[in-house]
Parts: sequence; structure tokens; C-alpha cells
Amino acid sequence: MQLQGVHSSGDWRYGLLVGSSQLAYSETTYRWSQLGVLGGVQKSFGPLHLRMDVAGQMRLAPLQSRGATPSGWTSSPIRPWDVALRPSVALVIGGSESTALEMVCGFEQGLLSVDPSDAAVGLEQRVQGVFLGLNVHL
Repeated sequence: MQLQGVHSSGDWRYGLLVGSSQLAYSETTYRWSQLGVLGGVQKSFGPLHLRMDVAGQMRLAPLQSRGATPSGWTSSPIRPWDVALRPSVALVIGGSESTALEMVCGFEQGLLSVDPSDAAVGLEQRVQGVFLGLNVHL
């Protein structure tokens, strides 16, 4: 789950994000909270907005669990930060220009390996995810 505050000015976007993530890879499940910043561009075609954001994220209180079902959480040696590309599409579904409601669908691709100790032995585990959401212009 993620909450973000974004300011748009023309074609440019920038903002802050806070959230939590849980990712499972074969025998290990990772969990963390995150704070970050994002910046990007958007192109509008009437009610349709195409966006490309870059997010820098700092991971806080990382935990991991080994085994098929997450239990026995311990402190994790995961990378404390990540950079991600986040292309998305937004559709304005109601309201005026200043109080619009948007439906958003996008993809997030992390650029750095989650666990550097795994990367050292050739396992590249990067964050990948689809996100759906609603944006409210305030």
C-alpha cells in the first residue's frame, strides 16, 4: 500500500510517497516501510494522462522470513534504498479541473537488487509490480 502527494505543473510532476511493501521470492519473503520522492512528466489527451515517473525510495525497518509461509520475522540485510521507473495511465472520471477524480493504472520496475547478498551470488531480485489507484485533486 502506498500514499503519495504529487504536485503537477504543466507537464511536470513531483511529490512525496510513503508506504509499505511485502515481496515473496522462492524461499524468502521481505517486508518493509518506505519513504520516497518522485518526479516525472505527463502528457494529457483530454481526460487521459500518460505519465512517466522516477521514484527514489528509502526502505525502513526491513524484515525477512524464510520458508514457504511467512513467519518468524527477523531483521533483513536488504538494500536500504531503491530507484524505480513508474509508467502509468490515468483517466479523469469526474469533477472539475481543480477537484477531479482519476483512476490510475501503472507498472513499477525497481532498478536495484533487493538483497545485495543474493546479488553477489547471481540472484537478481528486483521490485516489479502493477499498481491501481484513485487520485483526488485537492
